[in-house]
Amino acid sequence: MKIRNLGASLGFEKIIIKNGMLICFFVGNTMSPYYKSDVFANLIQKVSEHPGDYALRQTEKLKIVSRGVENLSRAYALLAKLR
Repeated sequence: MKIRNLGASLGFEKIIIKNGMLICFFVGNTMSPYYKSDVFANLIQKVSEHPGDYALRQTEKLKIVSRGVENLSRAYALLAKLR
């Protein structure tokens, strides 16, 4: 629940933790005001400052991927670094 709440405060629509990966999906509507917000700008800056921890990917939706997530504590710590 803490992971979901933290993810929502960062603007993630969906979070998946599976096979040692943390995948955080951004808002699906690319016209959303979220993409012009300070929250989004700060998040992108923090991702770029930690390329070993996060990768920005775009398939159907924009997402952040983190590998080496062995447990929920690690997932929470990675999300907390983005706050």
